[in-house]
Amino acid sequence: MKKKFSVMPEFIPRQLPINTAMFEELSSHPYIGKRRAQTITTYIAQHGKLDSIGQLGQIRTLDAPWLVKVRPYLTLESR
Repeated sequence: MKKKFSVMPEFIPRQLPINTAMFEELSSHPYIGKRRAQTITTYIAQHGKLDSIGQLGQIRTLDAPWLVKVRPYLTLESR
C-alpha cells in the first residue's frame, strides 16, 4: 500500500484546553464530534476540572483506543 501523505516529525498539533473549551470548539474537532463533546463538557460540569487527560478514561463511553488517538490534541492549560 502506498503512503498518501506523511507528517513531519517536528509537527505539533494545535491543542484544545479541555477544561475551558466550549462545546462548539470540542465538537468541531474531527476526533471528538458532538456526542463526545457533550459527554466531556457534562462530565467536567458535574465533577470539576480534570487534573489529567487520563481522567477522561473514567467516562464509560470514551474508550482507551480513542483516548490514545485524541490525547495529542488536548491540554489542561488555558490559552
